[in-house]
Amino acid sequence: MDIAEIERVENLLLHWKKFRENGGESLVEFADWLKKRQISEKTPIHSVPVQVEQFMIQNPVYAQIGYFWGRLNRYANFWTKKAFTDLPIKTVEEFGILMFVKLSENPRKSEVSENSLLETSTCLEIIKRLVRQGFLFEEKDQKDKRSLRIGLTEKGLGVVFLSLQKMQEISHLLSAELPEQQQNELLAMFQTLDQFHFDLLQKAKEKNWEQIKLK
Repeated sequence: MDIAEIERVENLLLHWKKFRENGGESLVEFADWLKKRQISEKTPIHSVPVQVEQFMIQNPVYAQIGYFWGRLNRYANFWTKKAFTDLPIKTVEEFGILMFVKLSENPRKSEVSENSLLETSTCLEIIKRLVRQGFLFEEKDQKDKRSLRIGLTEKGLGVVFLSLQKMQEISHLLSAELPEQQQNELLAMFQTLDQFHFDLLQKAKEKNWEQIKLK
């Protein structure tokens, strides 16, 4: 893409964001919504649907993967909120930290933070909240007194088992009763994507987007 094309895509994405904030859903509705708006003095209304169509034609697979990936993420968040209503924890992030601590058997705080894929400050705040609620405890590392290790309390272990059951139910719902073969294929793709992005993240933490993006 040249600079002009990049600017058009960025402009398009900004309007897509505004469209979604106003309750819009489908790409067809988006194109119709754009027809009714004056985007800027330099961009005629009639040219916008053409930009949408050209973008989808030039990037049919990537554009639609991103679109549906975003929708699936919103579905997952919605179902999780419903399923966790009666639990003492409310988010997948909290469950993920508790589960990692259980599986890792008293990991260091730094290990929990790295695995969570959250901003360090966000992860530490969640850990602090879980300690305050009595689900986790902190103790000094016996080999390195400067480090803290995290462990599950009995109360926290109970929450993990309750949450794990809910997560299994959510996962079953998200799989939409796909045949076993398709579930296995989907799992294999998720594992491949997760490994790709995890490895990339370790190398790209200090890089800017231009250095990270695929050519």
